[in-house]
Amino acid sequence: MVKINDMYYVHVEDKNLTLQKVVGTDKRTGKTKYNPVGYYTNWPALFDALIKLFVAEKVNLEKVVSLSQLKEIYKDVRKEIKELLSDCF
Repeated sequence: MVKINDMYYVHVEDKNLTLQKVVGTDKRTGKTKYNPVGYYTNWPALFDALIKLFVAEKVNLEKVVSLSQLKEIYKDVRKEIKELLSDCF
């Protein structure tokens, strides 16, 4: 698994990438439980989906945003993902 942040992970299997979100802990085993968010065949598609997901989360927190605020949120999210990638390589 590849850790994106504390809430999102990527399960890599053969040529498939599954974006997963942490949903809690299994009470019996104590292991982290994940729900699939999306299935991808390449990393660029997965990162595009992450951008959309992170933007949607931030917009939902703000309730109503202007177009200029949306533009700033989008730029911030892209920067956040680029920084996550640069920390890995």
